[in-house]
Amino acid sequence: MSASSQPSSKRARSQDGGAAASTTAAFDALLARVPAAELRAFSEHVFLALDGGGALAAEAAAEAAREAAVQQLRAVAAGMRAALPVSGSAPGEACTFPPARLNCTERNSAFVDSFLYDDDDVDDLCASEPPRLARSYCTDPRCGYSRATLPLNFLSHSLSVKELEFIFSPRCLGDLTGRTVCDVGSRLGAVLFGGCLLSDAAQLVGVERQSFFCELQRESIQRHGMQARTRVLGADICSGEGRQALRDADVVVLHNVFEFFGDDQEVSAAWECIRSTVSRKGQRLVVIPGLAESMAHLREQPPWQDWVCEIPLVLPSEDGDDDDFTADVHLYAVRG
Repeated sequence: MSASSQPSSKRARSQDGGAAASTTAAFDALLARVPAAELRAFSEHVFLALDGGGALAAEAAAEAAREAAVQQLRAVAAGMRAALPVSGSAPGEACTFPPARLNCTERNSAFVDSFLYDDDDVDDLCASEPPRLARSYCTDPRCGYSRATLPLNFLSHSLSVKELEFIFSPRCLGDLTGRTVCDVGSRLGAVLFGGCLLSDAAQLVGVERQSFFCELQRESIQRHGMQARTRVLGADICSGEGRQALRDADVVVLHNVFEFFGDDQEVSAAWECIRSTVSRKGQRLVVIPGLAESMAHLREQPPWQDWVCEIPLVLPSEDGDDDDFTADVHLYAVRG
């Protein structure tokens, strides 16, 4: 290259770099205007448009769009942290510990909301100065500087992003086009947001008794443009519109829904209500943990084997993935 041509080449590269930066900024601005509920479809459309309808596989486009939706779901969770403690609990909310639940007590357990904080986030909370979260508890009643410690049990009232990815995937619920999903005790709205971003469900309905969580969900739904497909009912599932939502749903999601929030009699009555209401043949239930474990501590266990049959799932851990985050996910169908 001659000395005289080098400056013009540098100018050309500089102009090309400036144009690329300008184009990237314009695309980022466009992306920021896309409602969260439409991000997956938009991303897939962009990939297919760039391909010109040719070589790029539709499967790759769908995968890229799904990854964009997962990132948006994480952004929704991160945006809610400031309004909540690490536990994801409402002000003044109290929990009970059923005797048979993993030997969990108030002393040896800590609630960390899995939707708000993934494993890496928990590591950061424990490593912060001062630590915002402990990893262990003292087993010595005198405590002080005792080294008699054991790891804490971390419990969550919400599903994690990874669990939501699995539930709203072909491995679990599959195609939900035209279907209605009802989340019982929707709290932060994790199932609603996950279903809106990761599936084509027609409607996602959260039933939640606590007004604090109802308002929190509605604010996030509005902020992220999900109101067309998502709604929250401030209701009890055993009466009125809450019970009707169970009847209308094609899929009912129940995650740790009763065991930490009622006594034996109340929990038994709630399960009996669900059993008698979710009775349409083919209705599906996603229950975490499974029905047998969820009811194990009850003195009077509502019969469920003649109500639903379990649908076997191929979990990621059984398919070469080391993660066991989906081990407690169970899928059932109403026998009718």
